[in-house]
Amino acid sequence: YGRGTERSAYMERQIPVRVADLRFVLDQLARPGAMGPQLAARLDTDHVAAAGHSFGGATAVLAASEDPRIKAIADIDGMLYGPVRGETLQGPLLLLESDHDGTGFRARYVEATEAVLSRVPAGGWRYAIGGANHFSFTDADHFFSPPGRWAVAQIMGGERGAAATQRAAADILDAFLRGPLKGEPGDVAEAAARYDGVRGGPSRR
Repeated sequence: YGRGTERSAYMERQIPVRVADLRFVLDQLARPGAMGPQLAARLDTDHVAAAGHSFGGATAVLAASEDPRIKAIADIDGMLYGPVRGETLQGPLLLLESDHDGTGFRARYVEATEAVLSRVPAGGWRYAIGGANHFSFTDADHFFSPPGRWAVAQIMGGERGAAATQRAAADILDAFLRGPLKGEPGDVAEAAARYDGVRGGPSRR
């Protein structure tokens, strides 16, 4: 318990730094001519989403709760840290989760995310991908060389496997972001239903 408390305290100290980094990037992208004429013509800073995995997901949610430029938020298996307030989010919130607790903070995570989801004006979704664990959303197994990579992938990828987990996550994310970023219809529930073992749906407010 002591180590868990120390870890949480460390994360609470670090997350304002990560949020400031994200907001700094948005500030730089909004500067006239910051990216050069070719790239600037392809940037739409009026339609911005923040998405991340683990601590990156926590950073995305807290940054969005403080910065109205962020119009959609996706937290992929990330415990929330900092003074997140759902009612300040300008756009919808997507929570994508593994169904195996690899962090030891599952009860706290559910309590924190439920409190935020219940207050998001634009609503949100929560989906758990069966057979996935915390590292299934990453390419962490590629930090290892063969043949160790295969063995590590069996542990890190969960029962579903990293490739299958990431395929489901990408499709759900695509459907979720189409509306707030492109103004196109995106059916999040239909995207999730294409994959066996994916449970969840829209939040109840």
